[in-house]
Amino acid sequence: CQDFFSYACGGWIKANPVPDGHSRWGTFSNLWEHNQAIIKHLLENSTASVSEAERKAQVYYRACMNETRIEELRAKPLMELIEKLGGWNITGPWAKDNFQDTLQVVTAHYRTSPFFSVYVSADSKNSNSNVIQVDQSGLGLPSRDYYLNKTENEKVLTGYLNYMVQLGKLLGGGDEDAVRPQMQQILEFETAL
Repeated sequence: CQDFFSYACGGWIKANPVPDGHSRWGTFSNLWEHNQAIIKHLLENSTASVSEAERKAQVYYRACMNETRIEELRAKPLMELIEKLGGWNITGPWAKDNFQDTLQVVTAHYRTSPFFSVYVSADSKNSNSNVIQVDQSGLGLPSRDYYLNKTENEKVLTGYLNYMVQLGKLLGGGDEDAVRPQMQQILEFETAL
């Protein structure tokens, strides 16, 4: 047998080609697609006996799918949230004196950890005991290699910077000449981290 993998799995591979839009396909991919279809059906079709959690999920889903309302509101909800949290120096005044309060609100009410996360898990030295763990949060790109291997990842870094510039402009940060230097500083800060 020259190629045991093809011998053992060839029938499945021939019967399940990689669909368009996917870089790979396997049994778990097939299962995931099936589960997504079930979830979509449940979110789009109400029944009289849904739980409160299911009802909330349906309301949330419908809000996300209401493109007319999204186009009407544009960036207003996000801008209101930014203002509520003390502003963003890219788009206007920023209350740096309230930064600790802002971090507390973001962590407690929006379930995100800007700089580090704190959680409880099993002690690696004694699995019968739980300990508080502190870990660093992530960056904008999925791996530190994107930041460190600049030559290899030049397209990704350029695309990421352009994305940040567009976001800053869309949220009212001014023209490209005003936004790009600030976003470049953010990218350099992420790289330094």
